[in-house]
Amino acid sequence: MLDRSENIGGNAKSPRAVGTAALPEGLPVAPPEAVELGDRLTVAGVARLLGCSKWTVRHRLIPQGLPHWRTSKNGKYLFYERSVQTWWWGRRQRKGG
Repeated sequence: MLDRSENIGGNAKSPRAVGTAALPEGLPVAPPEAVELGDRLTVAGVARLLGCSKWTVRHRLIPQGLPHWRTSKNGKYLFYERSVQTWWWGRRQRKGG
């Protein structure tokens, strides 16, 4: 951890300021899982994919554990196609459908 007194003169660099050039050779830029997530979807896209309404996605499926991300605290929902499909089929198999 950097000491704040060292950074007052502007001599010390923040760990966040270090670019990707400082990373060791051979490390992947993006993890393999990121490539396999599929297309980004909105609430409407998930509703189309699963054959239900946008209301059902927001008020029933998200509280039941549908994997999602928020773009900000009050922002839009963001979904990835493969994670939605994996969750949906895993849920259907547990319920016996």
